[in-house]
Amino acid sequence: MFPVLQEHGIHIEAYGPTSPLTKLAGGPLDAVVEKVAKAASARAGSPVSTTQVLLKLAQQQGAVVITTSGKEWRMKEQLAAGGIADLTGEEVAELKAAGAEKPGRVFMKHMDE
Repeated sequence: MFPVLQEHGIHIEAYGPTSPLTKLAGGPLDAVVEKVAKAASARAGSPVSTTQVLLKLAQQQGAVVITTSGKEWRMKEQLAAGGIADLTGEEVAELKAAGAEKPGRVFMKHMDE
């Protein structure tokens, strides 16, 4: 989290942290998320989905992750993400770098114009 936010007790909500997979599929992040999911699965000894990777990434960045979905399977994914081990520093850096290659806004696109 950003130091100034911590200083003032401000928390960030992750709104749509899985959008790169659900709304921006085919971007530079896809391959990296797949790679990290496989590594996390190997460490856990059980499957870790790409959705869980992005939810965990948001959580590790200090965001409060709240779903807006009413779909049962998405809510289960969110709950499961809280139980997986933290991503490594290298994985976090790799995910952030891939996301920065081609940033895309899904919500409030009018702000990009």
